[in-house]
Amino acid sequence: MRALRVTTAYLAACTVFTLAWPIIIEHAPMLLLFAAAAANSIYSMVWATRISSTLAREHELRTYDLLSMIPTGAFGAGWTLSTACLHHDTLFQRLRLALQLCAAAVGTALFIALLLPLVMLLTPNSPVTFGLFLLLNYGVMLAVAFYLDHIQSLTLAHLTGMLAASHIQNRVTAQVWSTAGFLLLQLLTYLVTLILGFVLLPPLLQALQLDSAFIHSILPVMRVLILYAVHEVMVFIVWRTLLHHFNTDADDAQMLLATASQI
Repeated sequence: MRALRVTTAYLAACTVFTLAWPIIIEHAPMLLLFAAAAANSIYSMVWATRISSTLAREHELRTYDLLSMIPTGAFGAGWTLSTACLHHDTLFQRLRLALQLCAAAVGTALFIALLLPLVMLLTPNSPVTFGLFLLLNYGVMLAVAFYLDHIQSLTLAHLTGMLAASHIQNRVTAQVWSTAGFLLLQLLTYLVTLILGFVLLPPLLQALQLDSAFIHSILPVMRVLILYAVHEVMVFIVWRTLLHHFNTDADDAQMLLATASQI
């Protein structure tokens, strides 16, 4: 009976994949982009929950006030605990190594991409060379977008987890609010990026009467820059809100973080 269920599930999966294959091929870049965004969001959401749970547990045990007596104060105590929660995790360390390898691969691909324009000068008006350049350009920008999105999503999750636990000392409630807050900011980031980079940007570039080849070449770069800028705005908003809650200005916070990293 169990073998029959496994076989049925396997055949159903094969059928669905076979029917969806043309759609996957046609919309491969968008599907890859969606998969990368979903992976980063889910992974970072887990960390927002863990960080808020760790800090809320210290509040419940009445040890957070004791930890706040260190020279960096309550803000430094929260930062130290949340950072330790991240860096002492084996999965986080392995993923960081994988991202470093990914960055090295992207650097190599970027170097090759910089050589392609020279080849295009030697073979002007070659659709094959230009198509290869576009393929490599989109691939490199997708990898860069994934890397930046991962770093910024993790930073946003870190700050959101701290902010939720600083307002709510109950562990379960802090987890709920940190998860909901992070997902809201993350979805808002992607929505604004989608509107600016995929809805408004192409007509704007066409209205400037730029060369079609130039537009196709610059679009992925500008979309990555838009994603980075919007994410930075979200991180900045949460960062300033966190500083306001702890009654700390930016300069003092930088000094506190430098001190906390040495504890």
